[in-house]
Amino acid sequence: VPTVRPEPTGRSVIDDLRAGVRYVREERRLLGLVALATVPGIFFIGPFAVTIALVVPDLFHAPDRWVGILWGCFGGGVVTGSILLTLRPVPRRGLAVCIANLVGGFVLVAYGLSTSLPVAAVLLVIWGLGASIFMNYVVALLQQHAEPRMIGRVMSMYTLVFFVSMPIGYGQAGLLTDAFGPSVALVAS
Repeated sequence: VPTVRPEPTGRSVIDDLRAGVRYVREERRLLGLVALATVPGIFFIGPFAVTIALVVPDLFHAPDRWVGILWGCFGGGVVTGSILLTLRPVPRRGLAVCIANLVGGFVLVAYGLSTSLPVAAVLLVIWGLGASIFMNYVVALLQQHAEPRMIGRVMSMYTLVFFVSMPIGYGQAGLLTDAFGPSVALVAS
């Protein structure tokens, strides 16, 4: 998205932050996209990160190196999906983001119920493909719908919300894992 370098406002960082929050609250599309940024951290990444070190030895009875390999399967899906999106963009990006989150939930349930390491690896590649749609298109939609002078503030809020949601996801997944085990935590998330 081409942008024009914004002029400094002359206000403090706190005043600029407040202005950005007000702007996002007033723009429904932006507010929805920023709110949607909490979903991966709380319900996907947090639970996956908390449980993977338990699932590999306890459920799959595999050596520790498979923790990294499974993370790599997810990452490989993200990279592959990002490359494919540059070659063939998906129309209706907002709908694609919603479908990617919905399908991502079903894939996480299937991964949580899986008892086969190869099946889990394939599911994580698929999950990564969907994550690439979310990551690439949410950012593009935010930049497309934000006024050029507000893009920096909007992207800062998106990044903050995305990264603050992960520790919340770690916490909820940790509590569920401690109480019910990693498979239940993944399926419940």
